[in-house]
Amino acid sequence: MARPYIYERQVEYRTSHEIENVLANDGFSVAVHPLTQLTERSLPTDFIFFDRQTKKLFGFQYKVLYHNGSDHWVLDVEQHQQLQSFDWIYYGLSDVTSPSALLRALAHLRIVPVDFDYEPLLNDGTVPVSKYFRWADFFEGLRACKYGRKISTPDKLQEALWPHDRAAPPEIQQIISEVFLVDFENREAMIFSSIPR
Repeated sequence: MARPYIYERQVEYRTSHEIENVLANDGFSVAVHPLTQLTERSLPTDFIFFDRQTKKLFGFQYKVLYHNGSDHWVLDVEQHQQLQSFDWIYYGLSDVTSPSALLRALAHLRIVPVDFDYEPLLNDGTVPVSKYFRWADFFEGLRACKYGRKISTPDKLQEALWPHDRAAPPEIQQIISEVFLVDFENREAMIFSSIPR
């Protein structure tokens, strides 16, 4: 039976914490808000970043590396189909294989767009995983408006967080109301994380 090298919550916590530190060191004021498991059912991401200055939105659905003969990441078909509706959410595939590597979790993150056909397992032999970004390239792409989604109005934010015809559930409406109560002129980041703070 396949087992993860490191549990997903550990990887998610360390990676998200490192992203927060990078942003803070780059001069961002960072505010962190919780995402519940209920929220994640409607909005399939573990981590949402919203930069109030550049008005960029992006999120990660973290996956950890499993081993059983060969290293791979396990995907869920229902979640993958859900992710197809969100052009600003990316897989955050961790390469971490040991507790010591966990201390550099962000350096071991592969950021992969979700626009590929579902496969239950991903490994280095598949096309989607060979097209990944490391954090530095991804962050520069965010600044250059290549990645993430640019948000210009509260309506655009609502559309990004809930791209469906039906009404957004209360947990999504709460995120929408919190995010667009922001001053777009300040250099601030708002982070929604499923990790308890």
